[in-house]
Amino acid sequence: MLIGGTAMSGRKDDTGKARFDLLPVKPLFEVVKVYTIGAGKYSDRNWEKGIKWGRVFAAMMRHAWNWWRGEKLDPEDGQHHLASVAWAALTLMEYEETHPELDDRLPKEVRWEDNEPLDYGELPKGDENAEIQTP
Repeated sequence: MLIGGTAMSGRKDDTGKARFDLLPVKPLFEVVKVYTIGAGKYSDRNWEKGIKWGRVFAAMMRHAWNWWRGEKLDPEDGQHHLASVAWAALTLMEYEETHPELDDRLPKEVRWEDNEPLDYGELPKGDENAEIQTP
């Protein structure tokens, strides 16, 4: 409503509250499509029953690598690979709370310490402008 040329609206204190208005809508809908396809392929909310974390992680990495090598859409279902990556990441975040019994990662004593840099040995110095050779 305009009163005297000034927009008037009620006051609402949203300080410290989640800002869902900041989410990018189009990519979010792409993720929702992945959930919808899964519901049609398996059943509604089937993923909530739980899947071993390693299987979800492996699928996430396959989609990430397919996208990284230049394939935007999954030829199996036509969905954006990164939407499937997002689905898997959201699923694993949920499983941390709801399905810790399906955590099949390496035992903690085998994993590297938090914040400990991985040792890649001495990496060869390269020309950052050189073309990458692929097999």
